[in-house]
Amino acid sequence: MINTILGRKIGMTQVWNENDEVVPVTVIQAGPCAVTQVKTVESDGYSAVQIGWGDIKDKHVNKPMRGHFDKAGVKPTRYLREVRVPEGEAHSCGELVTVADFAQVAKVDVVGRSKGKGFQGTIRRHNFDAGRKTHGSHNYRARQGSIRAPQWRGGGVVFGPTPRDHSFRMNKKEIKLAMRSALSAKVADNELVVVDKFDFANPKTKDAVACIKALGLDGKRVTVVLTEDDIETALSFRNLPKVTVLFDHEIDTYFMLDNNALVLAQPVATRLGEELA
Repeated sequence: MINTILGRKIGMTQVWNENDEVVPVTVIQAGPCAVTQVKTVESDGYSAVQIGWGDIKDKHVNKPMRGHFDKAGVKPTRYLREVRVPEGEAHSCGELVTVADFAQVAKVDVVGRSKGKGFQGTIRRHNFDAGRKTHGSHNYRARQGSIRAPQWRGGGVVFGPTPRDHSFRMNKKEIKLAMRSALSAKVADNELVVVDKFDFANPKTKDAVACIKALGLDGKRVTVVLTEDDIETALSFRNLPKVTVLFDHEIDTYFMLDNNALVLAQPVATRLGEELA
């Protein structure tokens, strides 16, 4: 079941409950939402569906999004949201999510975005107090001024803490020694993998998922280091969760250690061996 539906607030009303009490009620126009895209573990690395809702004029739909909707075989919508599901294969494009799907649900979570209120003063924006209503109004307590002024409630702090920079510079010899030590640790822990060649003719996430599984790294945090010529490979790996893609000039000691497995292309491993020798 898709546990999310999109809608818009229509207004407020009230109803009487069984205790003869008036209860305020928010009226929401929800659904129907059409499934515009299905994502599976095999093709995308996780299971999810994309649902759309809201009418939109054809002139406001650009060509990429028009192709996206045409591929799904659904009418263009104004809003698109991705929802995680247990099994993406159980859903298909064009499937509708309606209020009837939630008939057996007793309680739901409603998340909304407040409408814009334009240019407002400090009383509404920052919960400032208004000035006294008598004896004139020359105190100007409700005027903006500096909201960092320390003498007013919610203001700043005199001589407060300043952010400290904890970074420090290392010479090239120390950096080289640290990278060599990190690589040695990866080899000792059997967490270094060198691939002769990534054969990606076109950028496909499905091929990247198959490559990770073939290397026995499924479910692990992996850092893949490529040469700048492996553009298709980088595009294939970049959408996978728990996978970080770097080019050879971006690798450093932190990225070498911040993973469960370090995967190097053969040219990258050769270059690192020459530089760290």
